[in-house]
Amino acid sequence: MVPSCVPATPLETTGAALDVRDIRAALRWSRTLGLGEMMHFPGVIGGDPEVLQKVRTVGQRPVDGHAPGLRGKALNAYIAAGIQSCHESTSVEEGREKLRRGMYLMIREGSSEKNLETLLPLVTDGSYPRCILVVDDRSCVDLLQDGDMDAVVRKAIALGLEPLRAIQLATINPARYFGLRRLGAIAPGYRANFLVVGDLRSLDIQMVFYRGKLVGQNRQPRFVPPRPASPALLHTMHVQSFTKERLRLPDRSGTVPVIGVVPGQIVTAWLTAEPTRRHGVIVPDVQRDVLKVVVVERHKATGNIGVALVRGFGLQKGALASSVAHDAHNIVAVGASDADIYVAVQEVARLGGGLVVVADGAVIGALALPIAGLLSPEPLETVAAQLESLERVATALGVKVPAPFALLSFLALPVIPALRLTDRGLVDVGHLAFVDA
Repeated sequence: MVPSCVPATPLETTGAALDVRDIRAALRWSRTLGLGEMMHFPGVIGGDPEVLQKVRTVGQRPVDGHAPGLRGKALNAYIAAGIQSCHESTSVEEGREKLRRGMYLMIREGSSEKNLETLLPLVTDGSYPRCILVVDDRSCVDLLQDGDMDAVVRKAIALGLEPLRAIQLATINPARYFGLRRLGAIAPGYRANFLVVGDLRSLDIQMVFYRGKLVGQNRQPRFVPPRPASPALLHTMHVQSFTKERLRLPDRSGTVPVIGVVPGQIVTAWLTAEPTRRHGVIVPDVQRDVLKVVVVERHKATGNIGVALVRGFGLQKGALASSVAHDAHNIVAVGASDADIYVAVQEVARLGGGLVVVADGAVIGALALPIAGLLSPEPLETVAAQLESLERVATALGVKVPAPFALLSFLALPVIPALRLTDRGLVDVGHLAFVDA
């Protein structure tokens, strides 16, 4: 699927931009299926000419949606533009409305987005052909220990979905939606991509076949995967030099907006709080779990730094920082002090990208991601062990949310309600506008 939103919105700085001409060119590639998730839903509903032209460019091919919390007439407008699916539903009412209005309901289960148990009652005898199981941002630890789509299917079965129906929601249903005529089933004329399992309920995968060839057996690959790292994907951290003072949040009277973390979800709440003030600036308050969140631009050395407050991480000291920060992937950090946030951001830049934990001014854990600031060239087992170690270190500092780096990565995505932070400032997602921090 061709990315539809690079950048996701005009309210952030990205390393590249894809316009209608780029999308049209990519649609000519032989394996391109359609248009990827249209995250800029305010642009669709508001009739933005360029956004609508992107949707029209794909013709009759599928167009994936991304419409968290969208209901009523706004949802009608979004669907009428040509969007056919959505994976952002978080409640039964929202999912039911999208199904009734003709959308495919993509039921998502990721490392920090847990929607399967809530939405599974919507899979009925009447609706199941338009329901699809999907993953979204599964961590390397989850991939190694639990699996990918197979883990979601197993969980759906454990929650009571009949095994064959659960498998159908991950195979023939998505194949039909995406127009993959020779995939999704075991039958004459279909590609021989299939699993051999001992028991359908436990989905204990014993062998994996791809195009008729055995490629995996007993949890071990029977091939050597390539490990390419193009030089163009290295050395992508271009952070303008800055001082710790740039991380200050100037004082203001009254209450201030606070990004509220919602456990098990990537939507956030719009909270307000009377901030803790010291020497004319607003400072974190770990007793009330009000921390500082920072986004530092890293593509073009603009010097942009967004600063705001967040509640829900539980961090008692130190800071976490990451160059995995959807979708612009600037550096995002959360912390209990400016000093530790500053050290964490600087270490991410020094590593060429990665995940970092800092306490008392010292780096106490790091995972380097030198490929575009997003990937490691090391084997999965090595990277998963490093991430688990980082998460244990973060937990020791008071972090109370699971998969804290996955959750942190979404705080910079200004297309998921309600409040987000980009390198240019705090964003009111509903109105796609900046708010005073």
